[in-house]
Amino acid sequence: MVEAKILRFKLLKELYADDSDFGNIYKECENGAFEDFYKHDEFLFKGHKLCAPKSSLQELFMKESHEGGLMRHFGVQKTLDMLHDNFF
Repeated sequence: MVEAKILRFKLLKELYADDSDFGNIYKECENGAFEDFYKHDEFLFKGHKLCAPKSSLQELFMKESHEGGLMRHFGVQKTLDMLHDNFF
């Protein structure tokens, strides 16, 4: 189960280039940081937050936060706060 979740994260790397929100930013980061964005191991970050391109992975992050997968569900506001703290 953990291996499957890690593989899903690897798919993010393929989604950035064509993403309407992050495509241009991802390209700008080819030569280093761009504004608050940077690439690490081909993942895109804004500050300390992992950028989540539009995909079914956004739903996965919400489920993981809400249903107690990688994080535990502590109520609606705390779930939203955890997502906001870790993902952009």
